Parts: sequence; C-alpha cells; structure tokens
Amino acid sequence: MPKGFIIRDLKWEDFHDIATNFFSYYEEVDADPDFGLTLMEKKPTWQEEALWFANTYKSVLDKDRIMLVAVADGKVVGACEVVRGGSQQGHIGALGIAIQKDYRSLGIGQALIKEILKRCKKRFEIVVLSVFANNLGAIHVYEKLGFKRYASLKNALKRNGRYFAEDKMYIDLKKS
Repeated sequence: MPKGFIIRDLKWEDFHDIATNFFSYYEEVDADPDFGLTLMEKKPTWQEEALWFANTYKSVLDKDRIMLVAVADGKVVGACEVVRGGSQQGHIGALGIAIQKDYRSLGIGQALIKEILKRCKKRFEIVVLSVFANNLGAIHVYEKLGFKRYASLKNALKRNGRYFAEDKMYIDLKKS
C-alpha cells in the first residue's frame, strides 16, 4: 500500500518503469485471461518498446498526445494517455489507462483520469475509450467521471480463442 502518490507529466526518464509495467500486463493476461486490458498479440521486445516510447514522447511534445503518470513508492505505477484522432477527428482524443496490479482500487486511476480530462479541455472536444464489457470496476469509474456508453459489440475482442464484448464510451468536454 503506497503512502501516497503523485500525478505528473511523462518524463523521458520514465521509459524503464513504463516498459516494465507494460511487460507485466502480459504476465497478468497469462494468469487471468479475463484481465481487461487490450494488448498486442505478441509481447514486444525491449527495442520495439523503446521505439514506441520515443514515438509516444515525440507525440507528447508535438501536442498530439497528453500522457500522465502516477508515481508511488518511488516508481511509475500507472499511466494514462489521450491521443488525438487523425484526419477529420482531430477534436477527438482516445483515452487509455493502465495501473499496476498492486496499486489498483486505491483511487490512482480515477485521479489520473480526472487530471487528464482537465488538461484535455484545452485540446479536445470529445474523449472516447474502449473497455472490456466485463470490466465492471473500470466501467463504474468511467461512468462516475461522466463517460456515457455509446456502443457495445459482442465478440469484439479475441484472446487465446476466446471472445470478449467491448463497450465504447465517450465524454463531451464541451458539456462537462
């Protein structure tokens, strides 16, 4: 249990913690196939993750992405990002969030989303997200923060031969 946590902007020095956290989610999916986080089919290499991080950091600097991290016990334990849509959807941002297993249900995710939504009001009109329909805890938090479900697709995701439903949610920042 952390004594507390802080939320701050992503730093270049966060690479190792971010990558280590991301790799740990693959272990969680192996242990619990119902774990509601969308991952790439194949675990990336450190080199691939470094390239992803460099591109992510550049898009933060280019103002096409907002990325915040939560730090507890001297390390990054969660990350939340909103990425600008392309073409005619530049006013829409897509939210993604992941919290380390031992730091869930402590309010870190909710705090990250609240802070990122504040920052999004200057750059986006709408924020959307996708969530495993069986991830009721996350859905509850999203609804509490003002997100509304606008679509649900049965069998939207396939992991290890099993299908999962996915819900799509949004928040209109012009109205919140």
